[in-house]
Amino acid sequence: MTVHHKKQAVSALKLNFKHVYDILNNMVTNMNDFNKNTTTSAQQILKQINLKFLCLLHFWDSILGQIDKVNLSLQNQNQTIDVATKSLEGLIECIQNIRENGFENALNEAKKIAILINIPTDFPTTRKIKRKKYDLESNETGTNKSSETIVKLQCYQSLDSIITSLKWRFEKMSNISLNFSFLSGRNLSTMGIDDIKKWSDDLALLYSVDLNGDVYPNLEVALRIFLTMPVTTATCERSFSKLKLIKNYLRSTMGQERLSNLAILSIEQEIASKIDYTSIIEEFASKKARKVKFV
Repeated sequence: MTVHHKKQAVSALKLNFKHVYDILNNMVTNMNDFNKNTTTSAQQILKQINLKFLCLLHFWDSILGQIDKVNLSLQNQNQTIDVATKSLEGLIECIQNIRENGFENALNEAKKIAILINIPTDFPTTRKIKRKKYDLESNETGTNKSSETIVKLQCYQSLDSIITSLKWRFEKMSNISLNFSFLSGRNLSTMGIDDIKKWSDDLALLYSVDLNGDVYPNLEVALRIFLTMPVTTATCERSFSKLKLIKNYLRSTMGQERLSNLAILSIEQEIASKIDYTSIIEEFASKKARKVKFV
């Protein structure tokens, strides 16, 4: 499941939670109207709905919402490295802001829903374990951290992992963007010839196969590399997704040539929809038409 699908699922449950909860209660209350498996499943789901569940629902909805916005923009075929780097930098800042006060906001919203559906407004208690050593984090001896503290720490750990991954990717994209930064219109108009020459020579060393540092300014090739450099692998993933739709179990004997042609038509549907097929169909019909002999 992609980030977009996860975000849609979480958001849909958050927006329609009261209706979902009422339906589950109806299944349990009116047991005679449903089979045993349905009512048992509804009972098990209701047992899992507590303040912790509601808090995490709101918490992850805010995170996935921010990630999904940037993720969709990065998958744009016209996206460039420099713009993608700025988007990623903004996403890191948003996730860091969520780390500061996102849990408290989610907890407040969760308590409002808990009051609405009449369930406890505190976290489920956990079994205490006696400890011999002094716990510096709880500042107590022989007691566990509270359930709320444990959930909060888990959320912080998840956010730290996300921020670390985003920063790693941001660093890699920033390095690439920096190598091509002198090609922007503002820099080309303000930088001196010597500076531009130095940047060109450095770029030629990185892309020695495509660029020649002695032939200045080889800007066209450099701009082509920069503007066509993929930000994500979404385009390749779409190709594999199309293949799954085209070659299903009903078309298991399809040949490779036909499969490739149908995949290209499906992937490039915007271009294919503008083609006039009238002459192609007429030519195909004339070649394939059977000659009927009349007696």
